[in-house]
Amino acid sequence: MSCLGEASDSETFTDAPEELKEAIKRGDIETVIDALDGGANLQHCYANGITPLHLAVLHEQLDVVKLLMQRSADPLARTTDECKLSPIDLAHVQNQQDILDSLCAEKPLMPIQRRFAGPCCLVILIAFNSLVFMCIYRQPGFEASWNCKLAILILVSLCLVGLVLSNSLDPGEVTKEEVHYLKDWRKRPDAEVKIPRDPTEDETFFLLGDSDDAEEPFRWCRSCELWRPPGVSHCAECRRCFWRMDHHCWMIGNCVAMQNHRFFTLMVLSGCIAWATALVKTVWDAFVEESRKSMPEYQLTDVVPVLFAVWSLLGLSFLVPFSIFHVSALICNITSKNACGHRRLSWQKRRINDLSESGEIFCGPMSLLVYSKQRGRQG
Repeated sequence: MSCLGEASDSETFTDAPEELKEAIKRGDIETVIDALDGGANLQHCYANGITPLHLAVLHEQLDVVKLLMQRSADPLARTTDECKLSPIDLAHVQNQQDILDSLCAEKPLMPIQRRFAGPCCLVILIAFNSLVFMCIYRQPGFEASWNCKLAILILVSLCLVGLVLSNSLDPGEVTKEEVHYLKDWRKRPDAEVKIPRDPTEDETFFLLGDSDDAEEPFRWCRSCELWRPPGVSHCAECRRCFWRMDHHCWMIGNCVAMQNHRFFTLMVLSGCIAWATALVKTVWDAFVEESRKSMPEYQLTDVVPVLFAVWSLLGLSFLVPFSIFHVSALICNITSKNACGHRRLSWQKRRINDLSESGEIFCGPMSLLVYSKQRGRQG
């Protein structure tokens, strides 16, 4: 920690309460509490912008970190030197997983709530649209056949099944055993190792024989302590690396990756088709069907189909391209990260999956996601 080595010496903190500084370095919880209760500034900046939370991380004092986080210390406060490190960055650099977990913990929203808050909102949205559609077709002049109702019911059911599976299945965690061979690859004569100058970035390596065709290098993940092959990404929310990770989706309360991307796409596509079917049927009966011309004079309830149509157009303007993209992603070997992210694939390297890849994506193994207090989630 060359950027902070000078700041970690005691003589550079003469402008801050000496008692608090020394207590943090020793891990003396009682003295830290007394100092804070006595009016010591929790967000005080020492030399180079070091805060008390930085100090606790630097000296690996987990109990002090937990105390400062309970007192609302800022884990994103950055130093003022050229490194501009936050306490979270320091924990990454020093490979302190327990401290990192404490810094990343979200007190207002617990892990169980993160997992189920989004799906509950999505179920409410589906129920709202279904209720409005049912109310419209209780009015005079609107009539939906049983085939239409059955089709929408099947599509909505598929949407809910996709939601349950997307939420409850492990997206496809990468284990150390699966990528253990990469440690040997890094030692090969044709491996080019790149150690970054910025201590917050991960070490990478290329295989020189494949570097021209590689989509991305092999990257070291400090949190999971493993080498990530191309296509593997780390999720800061779930704190795990996943195979073929697409994105973390708040609406399903889970990551979208190799093992649940198909069910996420099923949810999005079936919901989109169901919503579009209800919209087309409503617009047809409200504005096109000849029988509407013989209806009585304008009624207040006639505004409901109009509002539903406008609301549906707004929702489908996002949902239709979103569905098309994820169907294409399953077929054409792309994800949101390498289609739109900073590690974007060139068009020449995008292709349709071969038979074995399609089998892994559409027929791969499934395992339930189990909540773990130690790590948030665990398959």
